Amino acid sequence: MVSDAIVAGGGWSLAGGAVRLGPMGTMAAVMAVGVSDIALYSNVAIATVAALIALFGRRLGGDRVALRDLVVLTAFMAVVVGVEIGLLLTLGVVDRFGVAHVLYLFLVLGVPLFAIIVLLLPTFTGYAKAVARPTAPALLTLPLLIVPMALGWYATHVVPNRLTTTTASVGLDPGRSGAGAVRVGVIGDIQTNSIGDHEWNAVTRLMEQRPQVIFVVGDLFQGTDEDFARELPEFRELLASLSAPAGVYAVLGNSESKEQMTEMVRGTGVQFLFNSEASVQIGDRQVTVAGTDYHLSWNGPLDTIAALERPGAGDIRILLAHTPDVIEHVPANSRIDLIVSGHTHGGQIALPAVGVLFDNVRVPREVAAGGMSVLNGRRIWVTTGVGVVREQAPQVRFGVTPTVDVLTLDTAAQGSPS
Repeated sequence: MVSDAIVAGGGWSLAGGAVRLGPMGTMAAVMAVGVSDIALYSNVAIATVAALIALFGRRLGGDRVALRDLVVLTAFMAVVVGVEIGLLLTLGVVDRFGVAHVLYLFLVLGVPLFAIIVLLLPTFTGYAKAVARPTAPALLTLPLLIVPMALGWYATHVVPNRLTTTTASVGLDPGRSGAGAVRVGVIGDIQTNSIGDHEWNAVTRLMEQRPQVIFVVGDLFQGTDEDFARELPEFRELLASLSAPAGVYAVLGNSESKEQMTEMVRGTGVQFLFNSEASVQIGDRQVTVAGTDYHLSWNGPLDTIAALERPGAGDIRILLAHTPDVIEHVPANSRIDLIVSGHTHGGQIALPAVGVLFDNVRVPREVAAGGMSVLNGRRIWVTTGVGVVREQAPQVRFGVTPTVDVLTLDTAAQGSPS
């Protein structure tokens, strides 16, 4: 039950259908089972074998399970998992996210399960005389090996649902026309194949902030064509519930296609900016909003960015792009007042004193971590997003909560998060 709970929400199937015999039969069987199931069952098996070796085998420490037995057997499990990963990579079944999934379950399931069996099996009637008991140092170490299981539960089931609202102030050049503040709502990286309470809570939380304009920075959907067909009405209903006096503007992410985004926003009132821009009036401020394609090396995004650099000091200019790597195509001390992006999920995992472990972008890690950054006079806001990466990735967050953002653009603002 514990192992199932840890994996819940992180599993997926690489491919369905019948498994055919023949030269490709082994690979077909692996793909039919799915990466999550492979990682689950293999870690359970490896942990069980290692525990039985510790309890029934010839032990390095004599008649009892010593601390060095735990060290050697944990290393043995790590080697077996490494061989498993190598085999899956050779078969072409897993990508780097799949590798991370196998390693994650090794840490939060395999090692803790090994410790639980070694710790508890000697306490059961009928096994007390048949198995070895841990020595005092081993007995003190075993509970420490179980701790990652609790952390895995927390990262899988608590943090991904702990939705927060991040607010920040963004200073504007005094040369911009008008004097009023502009209240901007940002939501992105919903990245789901099924709309549920979490997604609705995110939209509700953002609407409670009453933004004057809303930016949706891509990666709304991630799943199969069947998932999309099933959930399309729900996505439209979700997006239609986003409304603001100056409008709602969306850009394309990398987890959905242009066609899918076009279908999701159809009839919702959301304007899809695909290498295009819009001009809106917010109070006494004129705001120009431009959105790019995800593929930044194409002419469309570069032309869109160039257009925002045109002369004119009066309007506020905002560039929307799914990935923060767009900043590499924006000149230093740009005329653009603010870049808004997502994509990184804040790394999804950040450790104390270490920070973000993965960022998947070229910008500096402190930028990928989320929030406001300034690079050579270019200001960029990176939202940590609402959802998690799906497909082969472990669907976890740790040290990085999901969020919707509210930015206040004002001449008097200092640009520091609040």
